[in-house]
Amino acid sequence: MALLDGFISYLGDVIAAGAPEAVWQVCHHRVKRYHLQNHPVLASPLGGSEIHPPNLVAVIANRLRRGMDPRREDEFTDYAITVITELRGENEPVPVVEEPLVEVGSDGDDGVFDVGLHEEIAHEHSRKVNQLVKELATQPGILSAHREDREVLLVRAPDWDAAQIEQWVLNWLKARIPELD
Repeated sequence: MALLDGFISYLGDVIAAGAPEAVWQVCHHRVKRYHLQNHPVLASPLGGSEIHPPNLVAVIANRLRRGMDPRREDEFTDYAITVITELRGENEPVPVVEEPLVEVGSDGDDGVFDVGLHEEIAHEHSRKVNQLVKELATQPGILSAHREDREVLLVRAPDWDAAQIEQWVLNWLKARIPELD
């Protein structure tokens, strides 16, 4: 444990030296159960992420301990370079959500549809998804709509087909979540 603790401190120091604009701070996230809530993180006004170096070290240490995969010689170097680049704000912006945003499936002709939402939408915009469900349930031809799981909606709509539901949900999301356009 002492070796891992020392290595984590060293890795944090290397990253902080490579990105001097980054500062150590306590992570405060709007989601109270966020995995880094109240943990020390490196953050920079130039990069959008908060970095917690112990995460990678713990994952790799556990994988090595279990013999799951061999350690690459340059693994931590690659990680440090990637994090420094991100904290400096030099990396290319990545789209917030990858396609597909919505997937609609049906088990048969009974008019019951499973609407799968991208996990980023379901997690980061949970309240909007709840609002979506309420509004969808009021549409003509929709008998019921409810949230079966965080990312799955169950919709009973015998007069609709999967493409119509998918288009309605996509239009609703894009109208209310600007970063999806």
